[in-house]
Amino acid sequence: MPDHADRCLAFAASLGQLAAEVGDRYGEALPLRVGLHSGPLLAGVIGRSRYAFDIWGDTVNVASRIQGQARPGQLLLSLAARNEIQQYWPMQELGELTLKGYGAQTVLELKTRESGELVCDVAGTVLHRGLCGRGHGHAGPALIERATLSI
Repeated sequence: MPDHADRCLAFAASLGQLAAEVGDRYGEALPLRVGLHSGPLLAGVIGRSRYAFDIWGDTVNVASRIQGQARPGQLLLSLAARNEIQQYWPMQELGELTLKGYGAQTVLELKTRESGELVCDVAGTVLHRGLCGRGHGHAGPALIERATLSI
């Protein structure tokens, strides 16, 4: 799927918006944090009596470390994830973060709905103000509490 990274980013941004809407409805904050990274990984079914699907590898670990650095309500991407994105997304480079076991990684933040630059519906359709097309030089993170996405 050539647009897999864009779909993953749209999904993550939509989850953040949905969490905010549910939190508003019930009067409880649901601040999500998201970390996105791209690279190779292993996937498979584990277990003998109770089966579970799982994924493993450095890609998952880096995404998790990035997610751990995000503030509540923030979606962060690695440069590797940004390089897979094909559409324009309003992003800002935050510089380098030192990730335990992986060293310095350039991290970007997706501009969120709260900043007025990005609006997503729950189905993952992305609507934004500004230019369309690949946004070279732009990068960014958004939101989620304990989500780690690997693309």
